[in-house]
Amino acid sequence: MRAYELLFRAQGESAKQQFNGDTATATVAIHTLLDLGLYTVAGEHPVFVNLTRGFFTDELYTVLPAERVVLEVLEDIVPDADFLKAVERARKAGYRIALDDYIHSEDKWPLVALADYVKVDAGQLDDDGLRNHARILARPGLKLLAEKIETRDRFWVAKDAGYDLFQGWFYAQPDLVKRKRLTANRASLLQVLAMLEDPKAEFEKLGTLIERDLALSHKLLRYVNSAALSLSQRVDSVRHACTLLGMERVRSITRMLLLSEVTDKPRELMLNALSRARLCQLLAANGSKQNDQKYFTVGLFSLLDVYLDTTMEALLAEMPLSDEIKSALLEHGGSAGSALDAAVACERADWNAIENSALPASELQRLYVSALNWTLQVERSLSDMKV
Repeated sequence: MRAYELLFRAQGESAKQQFNGDTATATVAIHTLLDLGLYTVAGEHPVFVNLTRGFFTDELYTVLPAERVVLEVLEDIVPDADFLKAVERARKAGYRIALDDYIHSEDKWPLVALADYVKVDAGQLDDDGLRNHARILARPGLKLLAEKIETRDRFWVAKDAGYDLFQGWFYAQPDLVKRKRLTANRASLLQVLAMLEDPKAEFEKLGTLIERDLALSHKLLRYVNSAALSLSQRVDSVRHACTLLGMERVRSITRMLLLSEVTDKPRELMLNALSRARLCQLLAANGSKQNDQKYFTVGLFSLLDVYLDTTMEALLAEMPLSDEIKSALLEHGGSAGSALDAAVACERADWNAIENSALPASELQRLYVSALNWTLQVERSLSDMKV
């Protein structure tokens, strides 16, 4: 994960009104800086923000911190002399410049000379077009970003062509490989997860399973004693953790720690899984008052096929999950499936889907921000354990 892009998404009646780019940019800037906070949304990562012509020429971008923000030039802006001077002023003020949805043309070439990033629109180009753009744009110091990359095949075409950065949902899709069985580390992970999910597993057996893996039990105790849980007393054994927290909560923490051990996947994938899990859990507590650990499991396992590079159907056939959880994961059925739909909609800023939720959009957004804050706290705790 290298950066985030902040986008404006209108909802309700405002979505039906004429779109105003300046209003959209101001809304994103104010909401992110004042209401949410850049760290909540993006952690330490840079943030890309779309700007209209007026934001550049009137220098309204100065409310944004230059060290954190990359200013994006929208694709429909005509780069006349006045606008080019405005972009130069922004660069002199310390801001980095990106060209959004770029498709090569001679009239846009002067902008390329001022850019730190060029975001090439892969949605409008075939494989040869992607390669040609990389060849034409290549110069020292310029980062090429392929956006709208939705499949791993397209990712590899862009990567082989020389693109530096990639944007799209390709990383949240499994890399399916024709094979009879999972590789050893994946099979071991699935075996442990399956035992954790077995409702017939006894308390003593689960405790022994965790204690058998020295690294896992050590991490569990470090996490339980970290600031993420803020317990009033120190936990000094796995059995003590199980007694104090309850087996279901220990299960959830152990699942999370196991997934954090997968090192060949983008860290953002784990953060997505954690924020989904936490938001589903919050939705359970906010609504039906059912077992929130089931909802947490649904959110966390919704990306398990991506972690293990296989299909969800194949995974669930090997795991003793309840029919309710299986239905939520496969068909987004039941109340847990609805919670998962809401979590994914929040993650993708799909406000139309959010408006169809049982909760008001404002309440969903509040819970989503809470889930993001929790995820950041967990990430810090996991990072501290590597020191």
